[in-house]
Amino acid sequence: MTVLAVIAPLYPAADYRTSAALTYQRGAALPTGDYGEVQVDGVYWTPIYERAPLNAAQFGVIGDGAVDGATGTVTGTDNAPMLQAAIDYALQHGLNTVKIPDGAYRLDETIHLGYTSFNSLALIGSATRAYTASLAGVRLLPTKTDRPCINVQGARFTRISGISITGQNRVWAQHQRWWVNSLSPNETDWLDPGLVPPSISPGGLQQHAPYAAITIDAFSDPKPIDHYPSVNYPAWLGTGIAQYNKPYSSEINIDQVDILGFAVGVCLKPNGDYNGDFLRVRTSSFESCVYAIAVCHPQSRNVHIEDVTYVGCHTFLTNSRFGLQAGKLGGPITNVSGGASYQTLSLLAGGYTGPVVLANCYFENQVRIGAVGRGVVRSFNDSITFDACQFDLSESLHGQIARAALDTDANQHVTFRNTSIRNTSRIGNLVWGGASVSIEGGMFVSNSSYLLSTTDKAAHTAALNYTGGILLGSNDVLAPVLNLQFPLDWHGVTRGVYVDPKTYAVSSQGLCADVQFGSKDRAPLTQASIGFLDTQAKRWRFAMKPNNWLVSMTNPAQVTVSPAFSADVMTFTYSAVYQTTHQPLALGDILYHQPSGTIFVVTTIGAPIGGGDYPIAAVQTNNMTVNPSTGVFISNGLTDLALSGYCIIIQTQVVIPRQVVYGDFTSGSGNVTNVHRGDGYANDLATWLAANDQLFGYTYNDASLGWPMAKLAKINAVTPGTYPITGSIVLSANAVQTGRAPVFPIPIR
Repeated sequence: MTVLAVIAPLYPAADYRTSAALTYQRGAALPTGDYGEVQVDGVYWTPIYERAPLNAAQFGVIGDGAVDGATGTVTGTDNAPMLQAAIDYALQHGLNTVKIPDGAYRLDETIHLGYTSFNSLALIGSATRAYTASLAGVRLLPTKTDRPCINVQGARFTRISGISITGQNRVWAQHQRWWVNSLSPNETDWLDPGLVPPSISPGGLQQHAPYAAITIDAFSDPKPIDHYPSVNYPAWLGTGIAQYNKPYSSEINIDQVDILGFAVGVCLKPNGDYNGDFLRVRTSSFESCVYAIAVCHPQSRNVHIEDVTYVGCHTFLTNSRFGLQAGKLGGPITNVSGGASYQTLSLLAGGYTGPVVLANCYFENQVRIGAVGRGVVRSFNDSITFDACQFDLSESLHGQIARAALDTDANQHVTFRNTSIRNTSRIGNLVWGGASVSIEGGMFVSNSSYLLSTTDKAAHTAALNYTGGILLGSNDVLAPVLNLQFPLDWHGVTRGVYVDPKTYAVSSQGLCADVQFGSKDRAPLTQASIGFLDTQAKRWRFAMKPNNWLVSMTNPAQVTVSPAFSADVMTFTYSAVYQTTHQPLALGDILYHQPSGTIFVVTTIGAPIGGGDYPIAAVQTNNMTVNPSTGVFISNGLTDLALSGYCIIIQTQVVIPRQVVYGDFTSGSGNVTNVHRGDGYANDLATWLAANDQLFGYTYNDASLGWPMAKLAKINAVTPGTYPITGSIVLSANAVQTGRAPVFPIPIR
């Protein structure tokens, strides 16, 4: 209690008096705490505060704070005692709103919105947030980095609004990461080393006590080893208050809040489980944080993130880094925009997150979308959907080509619906890790300028036309697909890159379930293709796609000279047996290293050497760092240069004819006779088929499949016929069955 020796003039008979911008009431019962009550000559006076809302200015807050833009040093009056006094008064007297007037406020201690019992409180600033010092509004400037700026505890419907919070990591993240486009994949590179605590001290990126702008329920459940510093509780709470095992919160609303310069912007439940649910973060921004939003526990449920921006962050949203590291999401993530960051998501498997939908989200100058499901394998995962999103990988700014836009787990399902992914100079990888993928329209576009500026144009063209610029990378695409098991759940048309094999002109290609011919008689097979429409508008389906064989680069029976790297070029020697009779490579084929998700395009197949083995050269297209201006290789993200495990050979040079023709096959013979389109007409046979066309058979010849072509057969010669004389074809390998069948590059039905 404050005791004033003199307030002059003194009017003993008056019930009210005014001093220091406060109105005092005579004789009111004094509360336990100190909220500005005074005593004059034995007469007690209690201040009457504005209550709708309670104005923190009446508790003495002074908005004289400032922060040095070069060093992050904060100066000004410590406002933590006065602001906390206003909040405590509201908590003690059942008031629901505390208003902070415009200004910048230094804080040397955590501000507590709630202690030991349930409460509902709104801490509000102004309608315009003071994102920078030049803008009017409310700025909180915490000086301690071993504790949160604000902790919400035991709250129901608590709201934080109209406030900017600037921490001590802003200068580092701006100058070392964002402004120089050094978008490191390592989280620790985004945190000022001067803020990292020793041993298990709190602060930094500690699992249960990170350096955060806003924590929700930091003191729930028992005290962890990596705990926050002790809290000094107000006298009105009584004595013996334990710091941990506090009540849980629910329905927390954070809106119109700017958070800059923390290890974590908003951390939901860094300690414990239960409640902490229904978090809503809306119309807010995050800058220069390692993690913008962290949801930590399985009971969070229905997290709502909307109209939020972020910049200069390692990760926007994680549920796998802090607290129990298994946060439940399950709510909408809508209209989020980011940039100058490493990734948007770092999430556990969908069995923890719940179904996740990102709608109308955008980023640019960012390395990748992120990781979903990595590290934890669940039998049943909920799906993740990207709906009407646009992601610009912007490699020309930061120079990183990640192994994939999205890392996943084997039991994850990912849907891209009308989503656009752009801007890698080489063939990228959309999904790595074995998730199943659904494509429902959109656009996947790589910048083919690098690939087509090389001398290996033909090889790169085949790879580009098969992928459209981005290899989808799912298990379904990377394995032979038999009978009714189609390679993808593919709907609508996705646009991609197409390169004219003759002129090398770059245009748009439609990737869809049916091969797109346009005005062409022949078109390349793409990773999306599961069928086509012939010239009579009859729809055909492929019984399988070309065999995507596995090759072990560490098996001397397959690779006789192990891989060697020179910048982005890998060379090795391939066994003559495998090249001629087992698993041949062709220019433009993709070698996809499964364990690392790294893509190589075969650009050179040399003449046989030594014992007849073949020297092979392949160019790496992802999982690396390049010069942002020139695209020239700088460093490799592939650490396993021996390429342990398996590489998948993806055959990209298949050409699909628009017209199906039929022929009579004889087992043991390479001659196919009576070839025509079904009506005896074979005059235009050379329009649809050409020498060197590959005719893919089944991996294992089986009479029940009814397909006569041997698995490595090619067309040696095509002889058209003049009606009523039919045409003929000579194959490089004898037929394995007798009968009439389509003469087609891959089995169809």
